[in-house]
Amino acid sequence: MSSHTREHHSSDTRSATSTSISTAGCTAREIIPKLLTTRQALQAKGGSAQVAPAASLALNMHVRCAFVQNGQLLTYSSCDLLAGGVANLWNIVAAEVLAAATADDEQPFEVRPLHYLAGTALPGLQVRSSNGMSSEWLTHPRLFHRMNTYLAQVLHDEPRWFAPQQGVVFTVGAGQLNQEVLDFAAHLAHSAGPAAITGMPMKYLSGFPAQLCPAGGNVVQQLRGRQTTSGPQVLRRRHPQHVDGRR
Repeated sequence: MSSHTREHHSSDTRSATSTSISTAGCTAREIIPKLLTTRQALQAKGGSAQVAPAASLALNMHVRCAFVQNGQLLTYSSCDLLAGGVANLWNIVAAEVLAAATADDEQPFEVRPLHYLAGTALPGLQVRSSNGMSSEWLTHPRLFHRMNTYLAQVLHDEPRWFAPQQGVVFTVGAGQLNQEVLDFAAHLAHSAGPAAITGMPMKYLSGFPAQLCPAGGNVVQQLRGRQTTSGPQVLRRRHPQHVDGRR
């Protein structure tokens, strides 16, 4: 494992990346990208009045990138004012996140074995960046490419990504993916309730997180391979008996 790989001891500590955008005399600070499900994003309201639809940009059929400023989701009109549109803001914020995370020329990611999170022996690594972010690194091709490239080197395999809930991201090499990992991801997503993102694995595809949805047969074998479907399908899994070290 790389000498820059650092173990972290808490999945709950997070910090915002401060982003300054000056456009037409307006300045926005503390804007961070936020990974949401499509349902969450399309139902969310933004701004202080919580009336206007929250701005978001699709990453795949299942997840979208929204933007948070001072604890509130930004609206489309706010994105227009700050950066001339959602796509412009998306690119600017991603560039600032990357710049802030790599300012000291260190590898920006901290990893630890997944079993610390699961409380039981599982392959894979829990991942976050040195500034406390995790799922934000799935929200833009520049960010995801950097994270996926590094973890592919660490794993010596093609990563399969999981983001079951806010603040939790982990990856498993495609060759090590097993039913227990799928069960654990499903359990984390289920425990998050309406705030869950997805218990399904994803892979890096042209900069975006492509969700892998097996159509049937040998589920693990399909997810280890390269099958990607264009729509959601049902995958039956059992819940793990002990994910926190206790039976």
